[in-house]
Amino acid sequence: MDGIFDFGGALSQQLVGLPTAYSFLDARNAETWRRLKKANIQFAFGTAQGAPVALRIAAMKLSRATKDPAFAMQSITRNAAALAGATDVGAIVPGAYADLVLWSGHPLDATSRLKSTMVSGMTVYRANPLEEK
Repeated sequence: MDGIFDFGGALSQQLVGLPTAYSFLDARNAETWRRLKKANIQFAFGTAQGAPVALRIAAMKLSRATKDPAFAMQSITRNAAALAGATDVGAIVPGAYADLVLWSGHPLDATSRLKSTMVSGMTVYRANPLEEK
């Protein structure tokens, strides 16, 4: 995977797919991600064999490195759908299919907790309500 570091300049205006296993964050990756973002390169993370939570962790690390949570969220939603060739998922827009996840805060905030999940318009998971204090 060092190719993205070595050939980043040739990827300007492109969509780059990265496996979540590649999302370890060290100083070299953080700086490279900042430079690639500055070159208008879009990221898309995927989990070929990983757990779905790996997507959130990868986006959290990208958000931290680029200081742009919206850019990072797109790496696991709209951009991932585009890389897969899907045009009717990945964004909340008219005509798109949407499975929704409701968080207690921003999804890329590590303190946010899963509250509810909807699939095909039906709630399939709901966390126990927290007691009011």
